[in-house]
Amino acid sequence: MEPGSSEAPAFSYHFRPAWLALVMECSGRCLRCVAPGKPTVDHVIPLDLGGPNTIENVQVLCAACNSEKGREILDYRERGAWRPRRAGV
Repeated sequence: MEPGSSEAPAFSYHFRPAWLALVMECSGRCLRCVAPGKPTVDHVIPLDLGGPNTIENVQVLCAACNSEKGREILDYRERGAWRPRRAGV
């Protein structure tokens, strides 16, 4: 898989449908900065640090946030940053 790609790894048969569901769940927005755009697969625990290449270890980030996160173990899924804010709040 190319760095910053939103495509699921070719070797993971069930990954793509689950990835698309994650993207839909956050309305295609980055979980860190909430920017809309082309989402990328980010491994919460990077693969080179022993993280599994499973849907449970990925989050939706934009390319800029994915790049800035680098090899850090940061989980933005808990924050729920993607949830739209109500007007006037």
